Amino acid sequence: MSKASLLSLVFVAPLLAAGAAHAKPAPKTLDLPNVSDVRIDSPAGELKLTTTSGQPNRATIEVRDPGSGVTPSDKYFEDCMALVSANVEGKALVISIAPAQSSVNCSFKIDANILPKGNVTIKQSALEASLDGDFASVNTDTNAIRMQLDGHVTQLGMKSQAVDTDLTYKRIDKNETISIDSKAINAAMDFGGAPISYSVEGIASAIDSELPNTPGAKPSIKLKAVSVHAVIR
Repeated sequence: MSKASLLSLVFVAPLLAAGAAHAKPAPKTLDLPNVSDVRIDSPAGELKLTTTSGQPNRATIEVRDPGSGVTPSDKYFEDCMALVSANVEGKALVISIAPAQSSVNCSFKIDANILPKGNVTIKQSALEASLDGDFASVNTDTNAIRMQLDGHVTQLGMKSQAVDTDLTYKRIDKNETISIDSKAINAAMDFGGAPISYSVEGIASAIDSELPNTPGAKPSIKLKAVSVHAVIR
């Protein structure tokens, strides 16, 4: 199965499609005045994570429409939201979402603005993630992931069956490490032309890099998969 086919099978309508317009309950909201870290354990869903100064440090969690032309009932939202546990532990936002116990296919959207230079850990079956800001570490363990980064991560680790990622680094501190371990990797990485080192382990790999592989340089990139396609700038 191709990378595109695998990703298409996982990121189906319940995750990406919007349903018919209707009134939805207010999202769960948490204030995060001192939070820099995030820990999430969840089924399929969407995450938007920022470290924007001058904006409220706050998180919202809401149930997504099921899509596919289905008009959900109030009970659908109530049953899905009942699966959510969210609280602040020290400087960490901790979100745990239990799997649904019936045929209900719950999908969630999490939007959080936190303090910069925090640690992010996500365990989720299917993840659509947008990260905009400055993070010390981001580690994900998924079945399939699409992730866009616009900012900076010192240590990035991704384990999955299928990875589709677009990484744009706004600055380089020469201490960055990136490790992606998956069956299928499709990656675009922009380091602004900074010196990098990289290694690729794959049965089928296609690497388009405008940057030479400079041993010992950081950012350091390790890609391991059966199939790898990467564009590096």
